[in-house]
Amino acid sequence: MKRMLVVVAVLLAATMAFAGWDSGTSFPNPDENTVESYGHGVAVDGNGRIWYGSYYKRDSIYVPAPADSFVACRALRVFNPDGTLETSIKTFGPLDPSESYFGYEVDTFWYSLRGLGTTPDGDVIVSVYDSWYVLDKDDYTVKQFVKMPFGENSITKVATDAAGNMFVNMVVAGGQPVKAFDPDGFLIDDVIPGDLTSGYSRTVEVSPDANDIYFFSYTSSGVVIFHSDEGLDGDYTSQIDTIYGLNVESAAWSPDGLLWMGVRPPSDVPFTPCSHIAWDPTQKAFVDSMVPDSAQTIGWTIYPRGIDFADANTAYVTYFNTWDNNGIYKFVKSPEGIWETEGVFGPKSFTLKANYPNPFNPATTINFNLTAGANVNLSIYDVNGKLVETLVDGYREAGDYTSTWNGSNIASGTYLYRLTVDGQSITRKMTLLK
Repeated sequence: MKRMLVVVAVLLAATMAFAGWDSGTSFPNPDENTVESYGHGVAVDGNGRIWYGSYYKRDSIYVPAPADSFVACRALRVFNPDGTLETSIKTFGPLDPSESYFGYEVDTFWYSLRGLGTTPDGDVIVSVYDSWYVLDKDDYTVKQFVKMPFGENSITKVATDAAGNMFVNMVVAGGQPVKAFDPDGFLIDDVIPGDLTSGYSRTVEVSPDANDIYFFSYTSSGVVIFHSDEGLDGDYTSQIDTIYGLNVESAAWSPDGLLWMGVRPPSDVPFTPCSHIAWDPTQKAFVDSMVPDSAQTIGWTIYPRGIDFADANTAYVTYFNTWDNNGIYKFVKSPEGIWETEGVFGPKSFTLKANYPNPFNPATTINFNLTAGANVNLSIYDVNGKLVETLVDGYREAGDYTSTWNGSNIASGTYLYRLTVDGQSITRKMTLLK
């Protein structure tokens, strides 16, 4: 049974409506330990350490004769929660003698990183070209090596269910099945047939009970949810739901049971490109979001390539290409703040445009449109969720509207303006710079 999910982004109940994430800070402090840019994976292991890898070769390793020189390679960086570098991993140990470089037989990190994930035990899964490694969270040794039966083609990030079963697809996903492996790395079966996949993909995800497999394509504008009442023992094609309009580059579960998705620009939805949005599988709704501070101005070449959580209130995100050449960004959720959505899913009855100018001093113009008459509230908040001023409050007929906010008597800083129309809200960010 195929269905289209009619999805509406909803705010949480009143006690939660002002809980929100900050706008992200570089991790670690770039003045102390700069991380390479062009991130392609981030993970938090069972010891709370943050693992990171760039897509490109950013390190080197000595190769004996006949090369007798340092040769460029990739590296994983492992950081402690305080931002200090714990270790760098450039070799995985001599697992496969057929792997060689200038005759030097060592399993070195030559090939491109395709994603980082974790097992239920907190070990780290490293997807590298057509294979993956499971590295021990304590001593970083290899516990498992699996070469995919796809042939020499790039794989996605590996997802795991609560039992440790692993799910993976190819980057060139169209026509290729999603495969499942047991915790020891042995193939279970093709769980999603290739004729139901499309486009290009960087990750798959699975619910902890393995009843839902999430297929993401960053070129096909949709998230496909394959459901099986019996998990791996059932048929995932018996119920297929689709959330249309999203181009997703990365995904991960948070400890509170939300599935976070990194939105690649352009997506046919009103959320900010490069943000991460949280899907609640119980409500079947998007209920939270993380928006980097520079998301309004960074353009269309910043792709969210990884996300993971230390706890329900601390997340680490990486982007492919960034506005400040850093690799990792830390987001912290506080009891105060506003959920910074850029709109709602489903049929929209209103739009809220970016204020102009931005930054501004002392006044800025805010434009919005109603496709039908409705009760409208347009209000300004500070970043802690405190109401600063209400500009519009009451019934308005369909049409285009303009409001001006004058911050002459307000301190410089970041402010949020929220348009609420018949209970649905859009929030945007603006900067008063005196």
